[in-house]
Amino acid sequence: MRRQSRIRRRPVVATNTITWVGMDAHKNSIKVAAWLPEQAEPVEWTEDTTAEAIRRLARRLRRLAPGCSGCWASKA
Repeated sequence: MRRQSRIRRRPVVATNTITWVGMDAHKNSIKVAAWLPEQAEPVEWTEDTTAEAIRRLARRLRRLAPGCSGCWASKA
């Protein structure tokens, strides 16, 4: 006798929920670009490299992508 499967097949990641963020860091500034879901163009801005500016950058990124659960980094 074969039992009915209770496993639901569904996508692991919902479509259009990924926020892509790119940063170009220099000694005195960080250029940031964030491509948000459902937007045609990325949002771009520049931050200083002071401790307060880095905290402000982190807060802004959390507001832009509230469901963020992790990140990946690569150095080009």
